[in-house]
Amino acid sequence: MITINAMGEVCPIPVVKARKALESLVGPEELEVLVDNEIAVQNLSKMAEQKGLPVQSKKLADDWFSVVISVPVDPDDKFANPSVLASAMTAAKLSRSAAAEINASGSMGTGGMGAGSAEGGSKGSGIAGAGSMGTGSAGTPGADASAASADTCIPEARKNTAVVISSRYMGSGDDQLGAVLMKSFIFSLTQLEVLPKTVIFYNGGVHLSCEGSESLQDLKSLEAMGTEIISCGTCLNHYGLTEKLQVGRVTNMYEIAETMLKASSIVKP
Repeated sequence: MITINAMGEVCPIPVVKARKALESLVGPEELEVLVDNEIAVQNLSKMAEQKGLPVQSKKLADDWFSVVISVPVDPDDKFANPSVLASAMTAAKLSRSAAAEINASGSMGTGGMGAGSAEGGSKGSGIAGAGSMGTGSAGTPGADASAASADTCIPEARKNTAVVISSRYMGSGDDQLGAVLMKSFIFSLTQLEVLPKTVIFYNGGVHLSCEGSESLQDLKSLEAMGTEIISCGTCLNHYGLTEKLQVGRVTNMYEIAETMLKASSIVKP
């Protein structure tokens, strides 16, 4: 049994730690997560149920709970085969990692795919610099670039969803709690299998994309994985933050309106 101590960790950290541990498994195993509140127990149980994995929880003492998630060995179970388990639980992670590498570097230069033989020819340059597809060949000069890149296509890891954030706080009632919730929300975005296409900051929300924000690293991670981060220029100027923008780029109300209208869904925390 593998045990993860998530005592004292706030949402969604226990779930994130458990999910990453499950992704690393390649065979039958039990994963125990120790937490100190019932909400964490419920969140872990829901995550396990969504993955179709057996889960049990018990209270060990006051503010001390154990949640055990099992990776079954039933031959009829889709997770019984270690290779199937590894593939099912890491596919999204691999696609996000690959997307992050490409977006972080901006492009993969010529020679990014090494030359190698393949039944009658060698593959030419795979992905050219400046983000354009190079000409490749598989024994036939001038072959279509799309054919040359067929084996390197990265699955779309983003959905046409716009997340719009107009405040440093999530919800109303207590600003200190709201700040904690917003930080947790932005971190949770980085852990999703399908990322939003755009995150839009306007009004007080622009503080989150500027110097001093506790969410900068998470926003930079989102940007590296392909999510566009844009902040309202008028709002930055109003709050005196124009020179303090740390992630993404400045935008205007026309683009904000256009992006929201074209989005398949809009999320406003």
